This record gives sequence, C-alpha cells and structure tokens, in this order.
Amino acid sequence: MQTIFTALRTMPLVQSATLDDLFATVTNEQALGTTVQRRLATGAPAPAPVDSAQYLTTAGELAAFRDVVGAKDPVVVKGEAALLTTLSTSMTPARVRAELNQIDVAVRAFTAGVVADEKRITLTSRRAQVPLTFENNLKPARNVTVRVHLESAKMLFPKAPTYRSR
Repeated sequence: MQTIFTALRTMPLVQSATLDDLFATVTNEQALGTTVQRRLATGAPAPAPVDSAQYLTTAGELAAFRDVVGAKDPVVVKGEAALLTTLSTSMTPARVRAELNQIDVAVRAFTAGVVADEKRITLTSRRAQVPLTFENNLKPARNVTVRVHLESAKMLFPKAPTYRSR
C-alpha cells in the first residue's frame, strides 16, 4: 500500500482534496464545442417516508429478535432487508408502514409463541431455587434461547444475575 500511496502522490493528475474543497470547485468543461460550468444543484432532500421513532422502534425489536433466534433466521434476513428499503425516498409512506408492520407482526408472533409461567414466588429461606417454566408453542417448532436476568436490592445471586438456558 505504501508503494501505491507514494505513486499517487507523484502523479500529476491526482490531487488530494477535502470534501469541502471538492464540492466548492467549479469546473469548466467543453460540451459540444461550448464551455460549460458544472456546479452541484442546491435543493432540500426529499422527506423520509418513515418517522424516525417508528423506524428505531422496529429496528430495536428486530435486533432483540435477532439476539434470540440468530442472524440467519428467515424473518431476521427479510426484516433487515425491509428496514434498508424503508429508508428509500422512492417508497410511499403507506408501503413503508406496511413493511414495518410485517416485521412487527413476525416478531410479535414469535414472542407470543414462547410463554413464561406467571406466578408469584415467596422465598422463605436464605437459599432457594426459583422454578421458572417456559412453554414453547412456536409453529413450526424451533429451539430458542431464554435469558433471564434477576435483580433485587434485597437479594444476592451467588453465581450471576443472568442465566441462560436452551
């Protein structure tokens, strides 16, 4: 790479420039025998078809979903592609909402398929094992990783406050 950089520095047709210098430059060119000036056109960018809060919420849900099922899951792959296209100003807001809604529906269908047993537990001794039950109702059936984080100012967790099970 050093050889390439040295060669580029000595070439008369190559000049270093900052982006500000590059965009501020006006060039004179010949077009059909006439000298023309080219400048960057001024203008406001087109408005984004998606609200940033809506986009970030869906992106966060998809990231959490990816952490559970993995990056190669078809819903994750399709969702990430949809997120990229929703930023295109050529898409209508209605289509963007539909794309984001598809991601939301897929993630919620998954999270609704794994149910935790909800019950109140009263600890009556200094040491105890807390029974947690999860029911996997996913269709089609698939393995999931469950991560539980326990936190309390009144309790001490000797190993770690986060437990992971498959």
